[in-house]
Amino acid sequence: MSTPTKKTACAQDIGTRKGTGYIWIAYSIFFFIEPVMRHQLLYWLECAAIYAVFVAMYISYMPPRTTRQRHLLLGGFYLLGLLTFPLNPGATSFFIYSAASLPFAVESIAKIRIILVAQCLVAAVEILWLHSNVINVVATVFFV
Repeated sequence: MSTPTKKTACAQDIGTRKGTGYIWIAYSIFFFIEPVMRHQLLYWLECAAIYAVFVAMYISYMPPRTTRQRHLLLGGFYLLGLLTFPLNPGATSFFIYSAASLPFAVESIAKIRIILVAQCLVAAVEILWLHSNVINVVATVFFV
């Protein structure tokens, strides 16, 4: 006789072992390609401040949270990407973090598909509106 599973208010944990979800922050290194190429201290400081916001959100996202908190943090990743892409094209990595984390916060596959399409469209429109390199559009949509 099986016992019914009790649904908790917390969203699914990332990683199968405690703390393993933090390894994925390594992919945010791509945010620093542009600062390395520019060699400007002020630009580095701006990017470091943006990255500090991202890291704070990422660390907040990792422990089990309520689904609502996870949704807000995912929206924060995406909004951070939208706001900072004009400054640093490496901000497309924030779009990717938002998309990659969706399955841990949204249960419906149909909703995930709709959100991914919407994210790709909005990111592509912004990138094209800013007359950025088309490769940025292709890479962002591909990795999302």
